[in-house]
Amino acid sequence: MVRPLRRAAAPALVAVLLAGCGGGGGPADNGEGSRQATQILKDTVAALRGAEAVHMYGSIPSSGATFGIDLRYNRSGNLMGTITIGGVTASVVVTGGHSYLKGRALFAKYAGDQVAAVIGDRWVAVPAGAGPGGDIVESLSTFTDFGKLADALSMPSGGAVTKGASTTVDGRAVVSLRDADSILYVATTGKPYPVEIKPDVGSQALHFDGWDVAVDVSAPRDVLDFSSLGGATGSSPTPSASP
Repeated sequence: MVRPLRRAAAPALVAVLLAGCGGGGGPADNGEGSRQATQILKDTVAALRGAEAVHMYGSIPSSGATFGIDLRYNRSGNLMGTITIGGVTASVVVTGGHSYLKGRALFAKYAGDQVAAVIGDRWVAVPAGAGPGGDIVESLSTFTDFGKLADALSMPSGGAVTKGASTTVDGRAVVSLRDADSILYVATTGKPYPVEIKPDVGSQALHFDGWDVAVDVSAPRDVLDFSSLGGATGSSPTPSASP
């Protein structure tokens, strides 16, 4: 089902990272609290496959640095929000198959002051995997495919999942599922979307809300083409997110 956030490269973890809680006021009980662990997981996977959009926020470790995420994205692969790496924050937009970053501090840290001075506060069109920032966008692209993430969610770490106690997380009634090294909290009202995923040890976690709330993403204006920055060949820490 999941891997601990301290080993963010694990594909099954990524699946659960992208699951989230359903929104809405006063949703009806969905019966998940009384079901067996395997059935809850199946229902969660089915809900994820039909999801339209989500808001994901929180942090995970990556390449020795903390990777902060606050993103909204939809099943069409469109994404917008912010990422924080090594204490610097950048805005990110993915839409129409194109990726854009804006963050002078991020480029200064991972590509150098000279590149950052050229970029300034403009948006940069970044090809996937190309230099500082491009590797980040390439990793984030995994998060936009609900189908692949649902597939990964179907595989519990250690081969088994057990049901824990019912509780409340982020104001939502949930039931917990545990595999070998992580805990997944699934909503027991509305659609059975996960609400939070965290490791069995440590304080980092990812949270989810705004499921199926429309996410409208537009390409930014005044964009600088990354290919014009011929000397920018550095790389930055990324969450290892391939399923």
